[in-house]
Amino acid sequence: MNQARVHLWYGAKFGKDFPAFKRIEDGIDHYLISCTRLGVEVSGGGLYAPDNLDDMWLAGSG
Repeated sequence: MNQARVHLWYGAKFGKDFPAFKRIEDGIDHYLISCTRLGVEVSGGGLYAPDNLDDMWLAGSG
């Protein structure tokens, strides 16, 4: 599903408005599971991880 289009149908389906995303980071910020809230800029290698990377290492630490 394309997150950039959610604001077009969300209100009709759920009866509550949903704001249009203005930045890629807005979509990442709305992911429900924190360890999936991660973005990598392909051209420059930038990393966007609003919850840090701590959750990425927990699964293999046991």
